[in-house]
Amino acid sequence: MLVLDEWHHKDFFEVGHQEITDENLRYTYELYKNESREGGIMDFDSFAAIFREQEQRNEEYNQQQWQENRPSSYETWQQIAKVIVIGYTSMYKPTLQPNTHWKNWPKSGSL
Repeated sequence: MLVLDEWHHKDFFEVGHQEITDENLRYTYELYKNESREGGIMDFDSFAAIFREQEQRNEEYNQQQWQENRPSSYETWQQIAKVIVIGYTSMYKPTLQPNTHWKNWPKSGSL
């Protein structure tokens, strides 16, 4: 139906995270505090605040990735989907400059 040698592709990467309870955070803090040579550099509240701030930054990063870089968020994959659904290769009219080529994906046909 359609053969593309090159196309515009964005990387999509989200930071994985596992929910950490306050109890597990306290356990982690105590474990490393006890193993630290200095006996702990900061108090638990500071440690927890820093950890929760990082969680929030990761969540904001993931939301940005989802909005800006998921395949359906830009024209390449939207147009390819139209070609497949409608059946006309003329639906693929990219305006974004190609930034990848099939030769960069040598194992893509072996799935």
